[in-house]
Amino acid sequence: MKDMYKKPMLIGVVLLVILVISFFLDNLFLDFSSGLIFPVLEYMFSFLTNIVFVILVLLVYPTIMLWHERKEKWILPLWTAFWVVVAITFILKVLVQRSRPISDDGFLAILVYSFPSTHTACAFSVLPVLNYVFRREMWLWTSLVVLIGLSRLYLQVHYLSDVLAGALIGYSIGWVVIYMKERYL
Repeated sequence: MKDMYKKPMLIGVVLLVILVISFFLDNLFLDFSSGLIFPVLEYMFSFLTNIVFVILVLLVYPTIMLWHERKEKWILPLWTAFWVVVAITFILKVLVQRSRPISDDGFLAILVYSFPSTHTACAFSVLPVLNYVFRREMWLWTSLVVLIGLSRLYLQVHYLSDVLAGALIGYSIGWVVIYMKERYL
């Protein structure tokens, strides 16, 4: 196995173990986070979790950067990882049908379901591609993606296990897309 795949595999295994443990901690973590109310954080996390922001910052801006730096061959993998994750999380939401911690019936029916977090999965799906192509900015992409996941917890629209499952699914799909691109394209 190539060295470039060892670290992502290790991260995936660690996330999987943490995910299994998190199912037992969901309600405890939700009770703890419900006591953390800071207006500044609420505003910041509401902004970070906005799907338009996520798409602009993690898809549109990187696409422009890839084009500008003549790395167009990574645009398709970036978008592929994102849309594959959207499809997978949609299917999982329909299959699992887990209610959100705070329910909002104003959403479309599919958006009411909690498991897994699509926001987190989408953010983590582009992370491997962005970190692979833009190694110098790795800390920036990673910080942003982690904050998006944390925003879902802080705003109490997901359980801890929803966010961790989204991170695991997204990150895994991102690396599968890189592997497929490197191997077959």
